[in-house]
Amino acid sequence: FLAKNRAAFMQEVKGQPITAVTKLASSRWKSLSEKEKKVFQEEYETKKAEYEEAKKSYVPLPSAENEETEKPTKKARVSKEDKEAAKQSKDAGKQSAKEKKAAQAKGAMLGA
Repeated sequence: FLAKNRAAFMQEVKGQPITAVTKLASSRWKSLSEKEKKVFQEEYETKKAEYEEAKKSYVPLPSAENEETEKPTKKARVSKEDKEAAKQSKDAGKQSAKEKKAAQAKGAMLGA
C-alpha cells in the first residue's frame, strides 16, 4: 500500500518531516474498507509465498560459508596485574640496556 502510494503521500506532506508520510499512510490505511485492503493483502501473500519458495532453493556460496564460520577473534582483556608485570619487565629491560651502554662507554674510556 505504502509503496504504491508513497509518491502521492510525499506530495501531500511536502515540507514536513519524513515521518509525516508514514503517519499519513497509516491513517489512510485505517480508513480503507476491508474490500480495498484485500487487494493489497493478497499481493502481500503472493510476494511472501514467492519469497519462501526462493528461500528454499537458496544455496550460499562456498566462500560465504567460510566467512560465517571463521569469525574474527576478539583480543583477550589484559588484567591490571598482567599490565603491571609487563610494565615492570619492560622497565627492567630498559634499565639493563642503560647499564650495558654505560659499561661499554666506561670500557671505551678506560681502553683509550
